[in-house]
Amino acid sequence: MELLEPCVPRRGVLDPATLRRLGVVDDYVGRQLERARGRAIGMPDDRAGPFAGGWPGWEPDPSWPLPTMPPGADEAATSATPYRL
Repeated sequence: MELLEPCVPRRGVLDPATLRRLGVVDDYVGRQLERARGRAIGMPDDRAGPFAGGWPGWEPDPSWPLPTMPPGADEAATSATPYRL
């Protein structure tokens, strides 16, 4: 299963071809970006990088303190200003 579909546009992300067309990067850097993007997108499927084997068995150090919530975090949030369209 592929987690990220390369054909799905992501808002605010410019692909290397657009960056080349706009003159932000040259052809050499554009090709490097395309290769790096391909490697990054393939990592989950390949179980590589941070997705390599072994991480599901990780447990926190037992000497670490339990996290606590800040005061009032369990109370319902209220808005001082009503939301308007």
